[in-house]
Parts: sequence; C-alpha cells; structure tokens
Amino acid sequence: MSDSILYVREGALARVTFNRPSALNAMGFEMGRRWRDLALEITADPGVGTALLDARGPAFCAGGDVIEMASSGADGSDVTAAAEAIHAGIRAFVESDIPVVAAVQGAVAGGGLGLMLTADYVIAATRARFVSRYANIGLSPDLGVSTLLPAAVGQTRALRLLLQDETLDAETALDWGLVSEIADDPAQRAEEVAAFWLANATGAFAQAKRLVRAGARRAFAENLADEARTIGARFDTPEAQIRVSAFAAASRVKTAAPAAPAAPGASEGSRGSGGSRGAETPDASSESAISAASAAAPSAAAPAPEPPTAPETSPRPQEHA
Repeated sequence: MSDSILYVREGALARVTFNRPSALNAMGFEMGRRWRDLALEITADPGVGTALLDARGPAFCAGGDVIEMASSGADGSDVTAAAEAIHAGIRAFVESDIPVVAAVQGAVAGGGLGLMLTADYVIAATRARFVSRYANIGLSPDLGVSTLLPAAVGQTRALRLLLQDETLDAETALDWGLVSEIADDPAQRAEEVAAFWLANATGAFAQAKRLVRAGARRAFAENLADEARTIGARFDTPEAQIRVSAFAAASRVKTAAPAAPAAPGASEGSRGSGGSRGAETPDASSESAISAASAAAPSAAAPAPEPPTAPETSPRPQEHA
C-alpha cells in the first residue's frame, strides 16, 4: 500500500494526510491515483460523518509534481490522465454530503489551491502562503482551480491571482474568503471543528454542505425544490425530532415566565436612550427566542443521542432526492 497519502478512520472521522514532506506534498502520478481511490472509498462509506484533510512537513501542497512530470518521460496524455484521476477524487469530496475541514500550513501552490478548496472549511496557519504560479511554468489551471477558486474569492480576485505572480499571506487569504479561519495551531483547530460537527447535528451539517455545493451548479428552482425535499426528510429523522421538541419545550417555558418589572421611570416604547426604539433593550420574547435556540441542543431534560460513530437511521444519500 502506498504511503504517499495516509488514511485513518477514527470512529466517524476520516483523516486524510498528505505524506510527501520532502517534495512539499506535490501530487505525483501515484499519489494522484491514491487520492482518487481514497476519496471514492470515504464518500461511499455511510459510517463516515466528517473528513479532515491535513499534511505532514513544512507545506500543505505545492501542486503537481513538476519534477516527476519532467523526468518521467510523460507526455501530455499522461498529464491529462493524471489530472483526471485527481479530479475524480476532488469531485467525490465536493459533491458528497460529508463536511470536510482542512488544516493548512506553509505553502499552497498551483493545484494545491484546488485540493485545499476541496474542503468546506479551511483553517490556515498564521504563516501560510498562497500562490498560483501556473503561468511561471507555462501551464494552465487544473485540479478544480478554475472553478473552486472563483467560487471562493470571486472571479476578479481569482483572475488576479492567476494572471499575476502574486503571493497571498494568511490575513489576505482570510479577507478574500480563500480560507475560513487563521489559527496558531491549525491542526488542533481542525480537530475541534471536526469534533463539533460529529458531536452535534451531524446529518444537518452534511445536508447544509451538500445543498450549498450543489447550488452553485444548478438552477435556482431546482435548488429550492431540493431544499424543500431535504428539510422534510430531515424533519422526520430522530435527531431532528429530539432537537425540535427540545426547542419548542424551551420556548414554551421561557414565554410562560413572568416578564421582569420595568425599571423606574421607563415608559412604553422609550426604553433606549433618547426614546429611540432602535436602542431599546431586548424584550422577553426576543430573549426567549435566543435562550430557546441555545436550549434546543439536547440537555438533561432531552438527552442527546450518542456522538455518531455510525450512520443515522437512514444512510446519508437517502436524505435527499
């Protein structure tokens, strides 16, 4: 078995680790096939609730392995076949209902941008750097960069990154929307995000990811129809029934509680400074809604299901048409 990419199942978490640190995790021919095979395996497994993508060494991914391309005697058809294999893995993750979080350190270059954007939530190290550099070696974007990059940062910024020899630091990447967060320890923060997804409404997070990803490539009416079917299917799951009941019960308790007496001198409609309703303090109903939303997560009064280490009552694909 190849060790260019490591794969470990930890309960419902699928951990995928790029493991060519000496090559800055550049994606070679064999590594690309390994990526495809793992992506297809993980996304076909109904017991996987989330995936975590990370990398060993000083860089997340330097894109395609140009040195291997140049020294292996490969021609254009070989490069096309390699790209198609990697694309199959990217498509499997992006089109699945498995939320993916990525921990990113060091350099992310060329096709590494596309592999990074396979993740739905990207956490970058403070010293991470992002570049295109395709044109520097006379090549064009691959690995989903021409689609996933403009989807993340907009067409104008995507073209700026692709048409200029520009390096983005982590702060700029965050400002552009290329990454979700910056962390001193992205690996630890990625663990926290994955644990949050698994400990809470895992199926709801899965469908939110699927709907947003699918929405970018479909007609608006089709998206609305899918949303309607999916929320109905989710409503019938045991997970949603527990949480909806807890929310309703907490709302009833809060709204039934007597309102706090008004402060001396306060008059109706002028609780804020200068009598402006825009500055008034929250009333009992708004406080109730906020508290009820917090209480909707199962508590001692409504015990939560065990953190999922196996699929819900229905496999993920059956929650949508």
